[in-house]
Amino acid sequence: MKPTILLVDDSAQNLDIIAQILKSEYSVKIANSGHKALSYLQSGKKPDLILLDILMPQMDGYELCTLLKAEDALKEIPVIFLTALQQEDDMLKGLELGAVDYVIKPVSPPVLKARVSTHVKLKQFQDSLKEIIDEKETLLLQQSKMAILGEMLENIVHQWKQPISMISMSSANIRVDMMLDNLNLKELDSALEGIESSVEHLSQTMDDFRDFLHEESQAHPQNIKTIIEQTIELIGSKLHLFNIALDVDVADFEMPLFKNDLIQIVMNILSNSIDALAKQEGKKEITIRFVEEQEQVKLLLCDNAGGIKEELLEKIFDKYFTTKEEKKGSGIGLYMCRILATKRLKGTIVATNKEQGACFEITLPKKI
Repeated sequence: MKPTILLVDDSAQNLDIIAQILKSEYSVKIANSGHKALSYLQSGKKPDLILLDILMPQMDGYELCTLLKAEDALKEIPVIFLTALQQEDDMLKGLELGAVDYVIKPVSPPVLKARVSTHVKLKQFQDSLKEIIDEKETLLLQQSKMAILGEMLENIVHQWKQPISMISMSSANIRVDMMLDNLNLKELDSALEGIESSVEHLSQTMDDFRDFLHEESQAHPQNIKTIIEQTIELIGSKLHLFNIALDVDVADFEMPLFKNDLIQIVMNILSNSIDALAKQEGKKEITIRFVEEQEQVKLLLCDNAGGIKEELLEKIFDKYFTTKEEKKGSGIGLYMCRILATKRLKGTIVATNKEQGACFEITLPKKI
């Protein structure tokens, strides 16, 4: 398929001349005003390059370029200005607004073709590079998710020991009472209630695990407090194992989210805190706080494990960076937290040192 060029100019003569120059190599789309060009682009069409006249009535090229660069879906489309303006300040203004090049009118066909060809090829290269990066990030995300699944399974094994022991002991007692003809209906009813409660706990644990495996294609209304509770349930056995106190103050607040992404972020942070606290003596504590602001909410996850070295704070979200011992950390956990927080949840995540430990602040917009 031919690359697509959007040609924007209020002069019918210019449109015709330039279209004739380019039509053998490109699919040329035409708009005779800035408003028509914007309407075309906002309808979902994405040309490989825009040739944009500067001097147009109602909406000039500078204004249109400014609007395009402000929209995430359109800002990556390269813009070449077509202009009769030859002053350095005029050219510099266009480049500062985000244009990649300019062509002076009246256009020279060889120059126009060369510059269009260069920037179309650059755009195609950038698109290919982005696809490769996206594929690698997807693989890293799966790797990170598998690590979290390992954490979950380890916790499930610990969590299941007590209810399975209770079920085994209760059923054995019932069998012995039956053999001795000493079965008391009240005690039987109590034992069966205990078994049912244990089975419900086991079932809920598996439901939470199954939900995490589910890939979410759209954000849905989710309760922040419930998500935090489910995450704690999935990792709770480690907190008990290392005698770590958990202080949670999270509001019963609902907002659109990718639930599993937030679970993965919170679990990664909690797992890192647990690993750090496991090496500490004395009181060990993790606090989770919720703050609602006008257009966003914040989750603050802090521990008292001594904090992160100041020179490492800016690096901890880098790919493959880890402070853990060799073979005990992949260095992608916090990197994927940043990817999930920024790309999937449209928010931010930062780390700071506060008081006696590290504090991670997750900021999420109320509308994704």
